[in-house]
Amino acid sequence: MLDVSQYIDEHPGGENIIFKYAGRDCTEAFQKQDHSVYAKELLAGLKIGEVDPEAPIKYPNDEGNVDNDEDESD
Repeated sequence: MLDVSQYIDEHPGGENIIFKYAGRDCTEAFQKQDHSVYAKELLAGLKIGEVDPEAPIKYPNDEGNVDNDEDESD
């Protein structure tokens, strides 16, 4: 997982391509492009964590909260 928020304005390909892949695994898309050694080194410095590929995906509801799949009735 990368935090590219401070790099968006500097991205040579424009911000739209970054927003297109926001919140998703863009490894394949990144590797298909001819990125420089500098770009690859830059990304290494933007890493903030790992995503568990087995973890379920949870989407925010209209209020911006992530719905909990567990039954909350008592």
